Amino acid sequence: MPQIRRFILTFLSTCALLGPLAGSELALAQAVDARQAAQIAQRTYQGKVLNVKTDSNGGYTVKILQSDGRIRLVKVSKSGKVKS
Repeated sequence: MPQIRRFILTFLSTCALLGPLAGSELALAQAVDARQAAQIAQRTYQGKVLNVKTDSNGGYTVKILQSDGRIRLVKVSKSGKVKS
């Protein structure tokens, strides 16, 4: 019986220590790159992608030329969500 308790405590301690690391790996795996950010912005606001710049927070600002001649700056977070 004491061996089972020791195993369970060791297992739970390991899970508690590795849990945050697994979450950060998952977050990194879901981060978009500049090409994906351009595609997301272009799907949201149809037009020609002029350029993509990296923001200080790890997201992207995508400059799009729309069919009516307006230029739109679209912010895409590192998780792929459109902010503007």
